[in-house]
Amino acid sequence: MDILRDILETILGQNEDRTNQKQPNSTFEQPYSTFEQPKTTFSQEKTPEQQECDNETTIEQEIIKCQRLHGRLLISTSRKLRKRFGEWSYILGKYRCETVDRVINRFAKQRQRGNCPVKAQIKEEEKTPKEIINHYFKEKYKAEYQAL
Repeated sequence: MDILRDILETILGQNEDRTNQKQPNSTFEQPYSTFEQPKTTFSQEKTPEQQECDNETTIEQEIIKCQRLHGRLLISTSRKLRKRFGEWSYILGKYRCETVDRVINRFAKQRQRGNCPVKAQIKEEEKTPKEIINHYFKEKYKAEYQAL
């Protein structure tokens, strides 16, 4: 019965901390788990450049979400991002993050040039429902016209 419980808990992910494996009786035997390769977490495999890129992507997503929700970037959002990804500046008396500033300035320049990523994303999402709706009404019109 314990074997079935262990199998079910392992499948459901509840048996990660507790194991019911037999412990070796002699000092010459080694447990099976020592022959396995040590598992590395996903964050350990990343280089600093990859981590910086991931932070930048996260910052971009948060900024775009705020701009879509409120129509502009709120100061509280940028302050929250600086606090999350930056460090405290004793000289300025506030949190400072060059990555957040760089992303905000890049979005501002893109908006000035006319290729705002938020507007492009909105247009992309609106395009598909319009095509579906137009196709539906065309088919409905054809069906009604042929019925007469």
